[in-house]
Amino acid sequence: MSYSQWATPARRARLVELLTQSKGLCVHGHAPCAQLLNHCYEVVSEELIQDWKADDRVERAILWALERQHMHAMPQIWKRG
Repeated sequence: MSYSQWATPARRARLVELLTQSKGLCVHGHAPCAQLLNHCYEVVSEELIQDWKADDRVERAILWALERQHMHAMPQIWKRG
């Protein structure tokens, strides 16, 4: 089975934990939730996934900048052989 890049085992476990705790309703535990549309599992999980994707983009950008810095710091070889 293939998962998206953001779906690390720890993140998938967090989503399952959130679903089991909330039972698909208010994730903050409010019994009669006045803001159920904003606190429901689907909305909160989508926000979490978007945050995780943004974190991954930032991490990849940092790694690419470090790799580019490392590549350009290498001595250039003008003669071969």
